[in-house]
Amino acid sequence: MTAVGGPADQVLTSAGIPKKPIDVLVLVSSERAQADLEQISAIRKQAPGLKILLMGAVKEDAEFLRYVRAGIDGYLSREADRKSV
Repeated sequence: MTAVGGPADQVLTSAGIPKKPIDVLVLVSSERAQADLEQISAIRKQAPGLKILLMGAVKEDAEFLRYVRAGIDGYLSREADRKSV
């Protein structure tokens, strides 16, 4: 299994396609939730089989549900310790 993480512009093309074959994308959320949601939707359309793990600090259930609807497969809080990961 190949997992990749980092700024989206380093691991994805402008069309949202991974630059190299990967199984899991670890996407770090930004302060701009709407931009994140649009990016996740674009990635999902271009690579429907790719697993997307969002790492961030989602504050509300409604916001989390928007990310799920956009296409994330999992979520990891920025406050998570190594044992949780």
